Amino acid sequence: VLVEGRSYSRTAVLNRPSSLNALTTNM
Repeated sequence: VLVEGRSYSRTAVLNRPSSLNALTTNM
């Protein structure tokens, strides 16, 4: 799950930098 989460985070960063901040805040 952690690996998938990181992969998703990287994809989100490429798509929307703000998404990374949201994911980091949730975690």
